[in-house]
Amino acid sequence: SAWQPSQPVFVLVLAVAMGMERCSVFKTFGVLACLLGGAIMTVGSSTGGQAGLRAGGAGTETLGNLLFFLNCLMTAVFALTLRVLTKVRQVRATTCLALVYAGATLLMFTFSQVVSSSPSFSLFFCPDCREGFWRLPSGTTFALAYWVLGISVVSYLCLTFGATHARDATHSLAYTAVQPLAAGAIQTALVASGWNAAHPGVGLQAPGPAQALGAFCVVLGVAFVAGDAKRDGSGPGGVGSGGSQRWRRKSPVGVELASSASVAVSASSAATSAKQSMGSMETAGAEVGR
Repeated sequence: SAWQPSQPVFVLVLAVAMGMERCSVFKTFGVLACLLGGAIMTVGSSTGGQAGLRAGGAGTETLGNLLFFLNCLMTAVFALTLRVLTKVRQVRATTCLALVYAGATLLMFTFSQVVSSSPSFSLFFCPDCREGFWRLPSGTTFALAYWVLGISVVSYLCLTFGATHARDATHSLAYTAVQPLAAGAIQTALVASGWNAAHPGVGLQAPGPAQALGAFCVVLGVAFVAGDAKRDGSGPGGVGSGGSQRWRRKSPVGVELASSASVAVSASSAATSAKQSMGSMETAGAEVGR
């Protein structure tokens, strides 16, 4: 969860560097507050899991953090690419998402074939798959269905809609910082409902003061980002604003589309003028005939 609040940071840095957004005070403060809050919540609750990290070794922990870094970075790239395809190329958002799913499916199928062909790879990527890489325990059916339908389908549909219609891409990814906050709220509800008594082997701890402080920072950061989204977008930054127009001017695709639009407008104006001239000539001819 500590890496999730980094997604709006990545998308903000990339968007500002590409000239697609402006780095406003509200937006910057909100993104940094979300990042700080997520880090406080995660670090404050990680003491209980340090033994498991040591058991896996420092190399495994480093590799895991590298994969989380790439995952969050690619999510930011996905949001920005989606905006370019839908706003500049005029591709439908559902078509973009379908292409992403097709590519991801092909990559996952290829990767799973490579991993399953090597016992050492299978054990490295799935230490619990000792009875067979392709064997799916019956107890994981609900979790797998939730991951496929909830995390993959529903969440990416929402992300696609938000990244397409939000004024800035940062506004759509700022809410990923709520993930550790939601996890802490659900954990508190489970502890209060008697989860530990019913499941003594899976003990949960209620969030402490550090998690409360982190949650406050996340809520404050999201509030600032939401406030920035409601502000006047006439400056450089959003869809249809100066930032988007500047991006179209800088981008070769944007220049091509702008030139095509100018040619179309000029042709339309010329056709309208010719039609008016022909009408005037016909009227004049009728007057002379009388």
